[in-house]
Amino acid sequence: MSQAPVHPYFKARSINCYSVKRIFTSQHFLSLTGNVLASLIGFMSLLVLTRVLSSANMGEWLVYVTAFTFADMLRSGLIHVALIQRYTKSKDPSVSGSAWVISLGVTAVISFVCYCSSYIFTDSIRQLHLSTFVHYFPVLFFVSLPYNIALWIQQAENRFASVLYLRLFMSTPLFIVVVCGLISPFRVQDLIEAQIICYAIASAAAITLRWTRVRSIFKANKETIRDLLQFGKYSTGTLICNNLLKSSDTILISFYLGPSAVAAYNLPYKLIELIEIPLRSAVATSLPQLSRYSQEKNFVKVQQIFNQHTGLVSMAIMPLVILCLLSANEFMLLAGGKQYAMSANIFRIFALYSLLLPLDRFIGITLDSIGKPQLNLLKVSLMVVMNVTSNIIVLELFNSVLPVAVTTIFTICCGILFGAFILNKIFPFSGKAIFTSGLYLFTNRIYKLKHVKVS
Repeated sequence: MSQAPVHPYFKARSINCYSVKRIFTSQHFLSLTGNVLASLIGFMSLLVLTRVLSSANMGEWLVYVTAFTFADMLRSGLIHVALIQRYTKSKDPSVSGSAWVISLGVTAVISFVCYCSSYIFTDSIRQLHLSTFVHYFPVLFFVSLPYNIALWIQQAENRFASVLYLRLFMSTPLFIVVVCGLISPFRVQDLIEAQIICYAIASAAAITLRWTRVRSIFKANKETIRDLLQFGKYSTGTLICNNLLKSSDTILISFYLGPSAVAAYNLPYKLIELIEIPLRSAVATSLPQLSRYSQEKNFVKVQQIFNQHTGLVSMAIMPLVILCLLSANEFMLLAGGKQYAMSANIFRIFALYSLLLPLDRFIGITLDSIGKPQLNLLKVSLMVVMNVTSNIIVLELFNSVLPVAVTTIFTICCGILFGAFILNKIFPFSGKAIFTSGLYLFTNRIYKLKHVKVS
């Protein structure tokens, strides 16, 4: 018996629904969703905490978070990129197992140093308001380890739905605790203990769902551990230099002009960081692809991904940049009030700076993916030197924060030129190719979105 023909209306509806489903389940959309939700929950938590905690307790919490973030950055820098670069193509259990061994070792060493410091430098720690940190840190550092390793492995396996779920496992319960503080106020210690419990829940979920590959620890070997450490020492240096790149402006402005100038400079910079959300998402999805093709020595494909993703993200953020340029005064008044009106021009400069961020960031992860992390470290180190030197010069000459903002564009241009020079030895580096590839991909996706109908 012949099958009845499908009516064109139902056939079109089926195709359109399938297209919608593909969009909402794509790795790029899931990565973007994860970054947006994490940033949104973090921002809302900060707003609530400013109303729940006193200024002194809020300062104690921020010191605690800053110290934990720095320690976590050291651990992540040593393993994260190295794991993805080696694990993406092979899915070799010896790589994930060796990553577990290194992570446990780093966690134990840093926790032990922190624990001993609490007895040796008691007065200094109390003076720096780090007593709460050293008391809780070792426990938090260990319970957060499975959660972090699961995030890295799921990213390496292009399972961004799992990454999204993990982030929600961690951030949602903690946000609920923070909101409950509006009803029943709590101490900083209570908040930290709640954070430890939330990390424990997320880590337990990751282990139960077998997203951590913890059993592969028995497959670890000395050669793979040595290989990961060799790569990781450069990526750790790169992370530290990136941290210095962001903090050097604040330190020098504070030294030359005082804390009020720091506030006038940092507020527009924090707002511009929101533009980085789609960039972080694109980097997270691109790194496993670049690493896989680099392992295969398929540099034609590496060049294609580099051009397309760099151009696409640049095109995507361009409307935001234009909006920031046109409405800088309104943004500053809305975010900080009349006292920050003079920061509008700084905000405009940072908006222009953000246009260069995709190219700089993708040059960095491409150097890492092709097995040249030492050159990425050299690139970022050069940027730190140029930034500090130019900041000192303009602060001595002009005694103003506006020229300091201008130097950020000079610094990132130096990094891009150096990175482009290095990449040009691997594959032809072309600004025109980046622009045309990004424009084609951007317009193609806009066209598809316009022609997708749910009904």
